[in-house]
Amino acid sequence: MRVVRCIVALIALLLACGFQNQGPKKDERQELYDWFDTLGFDAIKTCPFVRVDFTDTHDVGEWRRETTYGFLLSGSGDHFSILDVNLQRIDFPDNSKRWGRRDSAHFAPWDLSLFFTTYREGGSLWPYGMATPFVYSRIAAARGYSYLAESLYREATQVSPHEEDQQNASIPNRIKEDLADGLLNFDLDGMEDPAYPREASLRDMRLLEDHFPDFRPTKRAAQYAGELEKMIAENALHGPLTRSQIALLPEDKQVAEWIYQLRDQTGEQFMEPGYCDVLHTLSSGLESDDSPAGALVKLNFRGRPTVARHLARHPAYAGSSTGHA
Repeated sequence: MRVVRCIVALIALLLACGFQNQGPKKDERQELYDWFDTLGFDAIKTCPFVRVDFTDTHDVGEWRRETTYGFLLSGSGDHFSILDVNLQRIDFPDNSKRWGRRDSAHFAPWDLSLFFTTYREGGSLWPYGMATPFVYSRIAAARGYSYLAESLYREATQVSPHEEDQQNASIPNRIKEDLADGLLNFDLDGMEDPAYPREASLRDMRLLEDHFPDFRPTKRAAQYAGELEKMIAENALHGPLTRSQIALLPEDKQVAEWIYQLRDQTGEQFMEPGYCDVLHTLSSGLESDDSPAGALVKLNFRGRPTVARHLARHPAYAGSSTGHA
C-alpha cells in the first residue's frame, strides 16, 4: 500500500512539473519587463495609442500612402510626433533623408487590441526577432491586456534561435541580444542621415553599452561610439569650410579639406549584391560634383596619394556605412 502511495505521489509531482514547464515563468517575464522599463520608452504606458496615415515621398518622385501605429508624444493637426510600435520616434512632417519625406499626415485614436490582431495574423518578427513579440507583450501588459501579454511572451520564448551560439543561451539573454541587434540597426540608419547630430548617435550607442553589456551588438556599438567621440572632438576644433572658401586654398589644402569632409559623404546602393556608390547621391539631394568625393574627383585625382594615406589612418571613412559613419 505504501508503494502505491509513493507512486501516486511521484506521478502527481511529475504532472505538476510538467504543467509548470508549459509556459514561461511569471517571475522571469516580470524581471524582463522591469529591465525593459529602464530603457526609457515610458510612452508605451501613458501616451494615447494612435493610427497614423501619411504620404511617403521618395526623392526619385515616387509616393504612396502609408499607415503606421504608435503612441502620441506631442503635437496636433498635421504636426505631431509619435513613438511607433517599433520604439522609434517619428516626427510628422519628416523631411529627413533617413526615411524620405513624410507629410500629409493625420492621426486618430486606435484600439490597441485591433493592432495586435493584425500583427498576429501576419506573424512578422521584424525588426527585433524574438524580441518583437516580447516588446508587444510589454506594451500589452502596460495597457492592461494581461492574457494577451502572457500569450505574446510565450510566442517570444518559442522562436527558434537564429544564431548557432544562441542555442544554449537563456531566454532573457536571447531576447536582450535580439533587441540590442535591432536597436543598433535603427541607430545605424540614423547615422546615415546627415541631419542627425553625431551627439545623438553617440547617445544612442551609449544607451546600448549601458543597458546591454556583454552582447555582440554592444561591442559594435562601443566601436562606433569611439569613432563618434573622435569626430565630435575634431568638429569642435575644425568647422568645415564652404565651397567658396575651399576654392581659395592651395590645391594640397583643398584636398585636405575635402578629405576631412568625407565624414559627411553619402552614397547609394541600388541592388543586392552590389556596392555603395559615393558618387551617386540621390537621397542626399546632392549632385555628384557637390559632394566631398565628387570634389576630389574633379581635382583629377591629383590628390589620390593623399586620399590613400588618409584612409589608411582613418579606416572608418572607408566603411560601407556612409553619412555620419
